Amino acid sequence: FKGMGVDFGDLDGDGVYDMFVSNITTSFGIEESNFQFMSTARDQADLRARLREGEAPWEDRSAQAGTAWSGWGWDVKIDDFDNSGVPAIVQATGFVKGEVDRWPQLQELATANDQLLQNPYWWPNVRAGDDVAGTQALHFFVKGTDGRYVDLAGRLGLAVPVPTRGIATGDADGDGRIDFAVARQWAEPVFYHNQSPAPGAFLGLRLTREAAPAAGATKAAGTLQAPGSPVTGAQVTVTTPDGRRLIGRVDGGSGHSGKRSSDVHIGLGPNVTGPVRAHLRWRDRTGQVHDQDLQLTPGWHSLQLGRQAREK
Repeated sequence: FKGMGVDFGDLDGDGVYDMFVSNITTSFGIEESNFQFMSTARDQADLRARLREGEAPWEDRSAQAGTAWSGWGWDVKIDDFDNSGVPAIVQATGFVKGEVDRWPQLQELATANDQLLQNPYWWPNVRAGDDVAGTQALHFFVKGTDGRYVDLAGRLGLAVPVPTRGIATGDADGDGRIDFAVARQWAEPVFYHNQSPAPGAFLGLRLTREAAPAAGATKAAGTLQAPGSPVTGAQVTVTTPDGRRLIGRVDGGSGHSGKRSSDVHIGLGPNVTGPVRAHLRWRDRTGQVHDQDLQLTPGWHSLQLGRQAREK
């Protein structure tokens, strides 16, 4: 299908990344399917072994989960907005806003002979006033107790009928609740301040490089020399007292056009009150891989990562 956007997150709490892929999924338009690819690997070691064998151990379960169809999908972000320990899925949808429905012309293009598609002359000529998925709104998928997802955008006041494109997530005010901004077309950008009334506990990590480059790191090697730069690619696995494994990473953003804060934010759930074990895995400035276990209390922590992790 079109593959309009992708994000990664652990949707079922097994300690292995799943992924969500946006596509064009409009009924009576072009009805492909979003892909909610769930990992079938037992753990990260099994995942690595199967990837080395040329197997991609993920299965699309979007239909069973209720996330297969939404609209003309674009960017998507997977984050835990209420610190419940279960992430939600936010998806941008919509294309061209106007008054004249041009889906029929687009459908003709989609079913035309491939030889015709080579020439833009046969493509629909979308002009001012034409509409293709112009009233579609942001989607906010939340997992229910039965394992299926429900779009709560309407109940949360997010279902504005304006096409959206990119999503940027992060804790803008440091209160432990993930906020997000949305880039839109035919309307100004919008910032949604998270005011969840009773969020669970969270672990927030600001993982940065040491203040000075380590020996052997050179600009010629393409290494970012600035002190305090985020340790992009660092992985965090949290084990809660009840045995749950929760994962996060220093990402910066993937997908269609959105971004993610370089902070690692992991929702712990409502029952965690004491320290949790956090396993950190990162590469230093020379490329060497390091692992370290820490006991960390819920809340924000700033750590410098070099040969060891040190709290600032």
